[in-house]
Amino acid sequence: MINSMADNLFEISHENGVIPTKKLFQEKYKDELAKVGTPIVVTLKPQEDCEMLSSNTNIAKIIEKHGGEAIHGYICWLGAKELYLNFEPHIIYKSPTGEIYDPTPQEDKEDELLFIMIDGKHPLDKRNPAKYVPLSKEPEVIIFCKLNNELFNWIYNNSIYDEEKNKFTWEDNHEHQLCEAGRNIGGLLLMHYLSTLIKD
Repeated sequence: MINSMADNLFEISHENGVIPTKKLFQEKYKDELAKVGTPIVVTLKPQEDCEMLSSNTNIAKIIEKHGGEAIHGYICWLGAKELYLNFEPHIIYKSPTGEIYDPTPQEDKEDELLFIMIDGKHPLDKRNPAKYVPLSKEPEVIIFCKLNNELFNWIYNNSIYDEEKNKFTWEDNHEHQLCEAGRNIGGLLLMHYLSTLIKD
């Protein structure tokens, strides 16, 4: 029974990271999405010289080569069992002819993503924070989202862009470790709540 529960819990927890693109989803969570920006479904067209997790650099290279413009916003990911939304900072491309697509490869090789456009731009000298929005009123889910938001906000406030390494860095100090510990506790609380949803 323990192995069965562990297997089920592993399977449920790996439902995280689904990209919702259906109109039904957008209608169901329109209020939560609207708090962040305007949702659009975007085609992924990974380009040869583009790298994962480097949308800012990728878009800058394409604009330099072909013109066009950057559109700033977030990829929307759906958490396990529709318990929360995770908004990941991202930048996509609009060509001079008006075509909008994402040239940055995704690990799971999705065909489309739900992109939330924002007014203005992400600051390029800071690691922009992901946003976690609870869809459930369960305390474990609310705490999980709160602690994740605290960590990513801390990183945003303390990150520095290293041009030579093309990445953001921050001091791994006591405050950072407390935020990381909080995030880990939030993850354990969420896993505990997910375990209550398992029925053998």
